[in-house]
Amino acid sequence: ALKIVAAYRIHNALAPHMEPAQATQKLEELHKKSAEHVYELCVELRGAILKIGQFFSCRRDLLAPAWIDALSRLQDRVPPIPTSLVVERINEDLGKPVEELFAQFDENALATASIAQVHAAVLHDGTPVVVKVQLPGIEALVESDLYALSLMSTILTEFLPATDWHTLSNELAHSVRQELNYNTEIQNLNDFAAHFADDETIVLPTVYQELSSERVLTMSRIDGHSLLEFLENRPQNDIDRIFTILIQSYCAQILRHGLLHSDPHPGNFMVCDGPTLAVLDFGNVQRFSPSERNAYSGLVMAALSKDQEQLADLLGDMGFRTKNGDVGPLLEFAHMLLEAFSTDVTFDALAMDPFVQLERAMAIAKENPVVQIPQNFVLLGRVFGALSGLMLKYQPRINLMQIVLPLLV
Repeated sequence: ALKIVAAYRIHNALAPHMEPAQATQKLEELHKKSAEHVYELCVELRGAILKIGQFFSCRRDLLAPAWIDALSRLQDRVPPIPTSLVVERINEDLGKPVEELFAQFDENALATASIAQVHAAVLHDGTPVVVKVQLPGIEALVESDLYALSLMSTILTEFLPATDWHTLSNELAHSVRQELNYNTEIQNLNDFAAHFADDETIVLPTVYQELSSERVLTMSRIDGHSLLEFLENRPQNDIDRIFTILIQSYCAQILRHGLLHSDPHPGNFMVCDGPTLAVLDFGNVQRFSPSERNAYSGLVMAALSKDQEQLADLLGDMGFRTKNGDVGPLLEFAHMLLEAFSTDVTFDALAMDPFVQLERAMAIAKENPVVQIPQNFVLLGRVFGALSGLMLKYQPRINLMQIVLPLLV
């Protein structure tokens, strides 16, 4: 982190003495070199660091294209660990050799993520499944990562507005540790299945409890296209359809079910026939109490009624605080939220110049930063960031108010 900070500082010092075209070229080269270096480090270190890289790979509103191109490879192109280590963990956790547990077990990994590796397998009755296995030694690695990230947060304040880093780091640590226990993930998945049982647009895997443990998770195999592959090769109507399903699902999670899938990077979604949306990886789930759901419902209602002052009051009641106590920045953010829920604005029109919106937000935060945020908003903000990054790239023709209003009713 310090090396990258130093490289950008040197560039900023030299750029005024270059021709504009040369300065632009040098900056692009620096972006590409730095991003590739960070990708390689994320792959080497894995753990929580790789998970952070996955999150920022979705933030097209914050990072240069070279960074997005490099970090996007963390979603589904992470080099696998040796299969022998995976098999050893399965044998140890499930108490039987792999060949007794499965009729077939593919030695080539389907996917490797930040803390786990996934292999295809076939049950003895012929059912195709996937086996998600926690990487050996990942528990200690995650703890060291989280400690390092707490130290790095002081460096990041130079580039990002001052905010409630204590709340952010604590909630991140809690969510990453939660993912280390697959029994928790099984419970989360079962709860999601109950809530979305009647929703034909959402596809969820089935857990095989007898072939699962705290560090091994066996689920039904879902066939389809990766989300990004689907979005790159389909007509606009199909893109609009899948984004409608995605946003409807998240609105229902927050406002109706109080159960939020908090890791929405594209690698955790597949598109199946229909099209329908398959949701994967339930290790990171946030639960909202009825009072918290009511608070967010009130926030959306205030947006729909275009009540800017009530929006700012509600943000304050929820726990948002600015550095000097002035509600002005909350009013400005409320105004931006109102624009998103305009009855006659679809997202593609709203997002025509996303960097103008970003500059407005950054200017507000710099003048009077938000220094306290509610604990339950941390992962919700992460979700909004990831989804908005996707929407800014593909600009679906959807109307947010038309999606949210039926849920409020």
